Amino acid sequence: MKEKHFLFMILFIMFLLLSVMTILILEGQVRARQRFSLMEYEKLMYSYYQNYLDGSFTNDELAIDDVTMPEDVTGVGLYNFYGRELFHYGEAVDNVEEDSYGFMPVFDKQRRSVIIIRDFLNPFVPNSKDNPLFDNIISRSYTKAMNESEETKQTMVRYFYLSVKDDYMFSLLLLFRGMQVVFTLLILFIVLLIGRLFLWNMKYRKQIEEQERLVLLGAASRTLTHEIKNPLSSIRLQSTIIKRSGCGLHEEALNVINEEVERLSHLSGRISDYLRQPEGNPESCELSALVRRCLIRFSERIPGIEKTPLPELTIRIDPDRFRSVLDNLINNALESGSDPSDIRVCLEQKGHDALLTVADRGNGIKEDQQDQLFNPYFTTKSRGTGIGLSIVHSFVKAAGGQIQINSKSGEGTEVLLRFPLGRSGA
Repeated sequence: MKEKHFLFMILFIMFLLLSVMTILILEGQVRARQRFSLMEYEKLMYSYYQNYLDGSFTNDELAIDDVTMPEDVTGVGLYNFYGRELFHYGEAVDNVEEDSYGFMPVFDKQRRSVIIIRDFLNPFVPNSKDNPLFDNIISRSYTKAMNESEETKQTMVRYFYLSVKDDYMFSLLLLFRGMQVVFTLLILFIVLLIGRLFLWNMKYRKQIEEQERLVLLGAASRTLTHEIKNPLSSIRLQSTIIKRSGCGLHEEALNVINEEVERLSHLSGRISDYLRQPEGNPESCELSALVRRCLIRFSERIPGIEKTPLPELTIRIDPDRFRSVLDNLINNALESGSDPSDIRVCLEQKGHDALLTVADRGNGIKEDQQDQLFNPYFTTKSRGTGIGLSIVHSFVKAAGGQIQINSKSGEGTEVLLRFPLGRSGA
């Protein structure tokens, strides 16, 4: 789980960095194109200004003499010191509000036009904003113009208005904006693909590790079965002989020997169960009946547990495998240090699944041990073998189910088994 959280954090940072880099690069291209267009429009503007000074522009019915306006120029206007109109063409404004700091270019997306209003007393716009050196020069230029005669102020050209329709530039801008979205989505896809490949690699690595554990466990099981089979038979035989001839003198010691023999025999059988085909012979089973039969066997150790109400739900599983699963879980609950009356077995339907819960209020499991619960030979018990939960995990997954363990040290453990319902229970 910690590896996945770390992976998601790395992927998020990677996506964020690549997305920001892509947006900045494309934004730089957009601004470069805008600057290039503005340079061309500045040349056009000063060319028209020179034409005006040469007398090529007149205000006779807003006509233009000896100058052919390109179709993409939609407005040209010249204005005096006070912003009043000297020359007007097309969409140019009638008057310009006085502003000693000049105007920034406007990119009108609706009309797909670029609008420039230049103040010749502030020729440094748009580079002079908040620059003290340029502010001093502008102030001196403005003071000099203020000292001119009123006639000069009325006829001098201070403001120039230029409006140009530029479909090509706005198409490029739209293309760049679209590329930002496309590249961001592409980066997201690549990052998710990398994450998916990494998760697949983790999954296959765990499968390989599990297979390696099974191989080791198989070898250990064969060795164990072979090594203890004959000694166990001899011990049983000798124990029986001693019991019959000992007149009850060593009854207690013989009982201990027999119990240990049975425990070793049971351990060998459980390992064999784990290594056999985990699916077993699945069939359609009424789950409440299977659970109830298991609970009856524990009725003496857990009083009243066999009376737990259970809904009728049908799943597909090998009955013997299921009994082994539930037996293991209830035995774990009994060995957890929980009071038997606090052990709870609950069966309910959740959507299209059957949810079986086995809970206790025992010692619980430490957080740093929970990732190893399904590993063979790992156990938190002084006399445990560590094979029980491995068998449970193997059988549940083979039946198409899921297992989840919620536990807190000192507060108890809750095991959730989720099985897909069969047709009759859907």
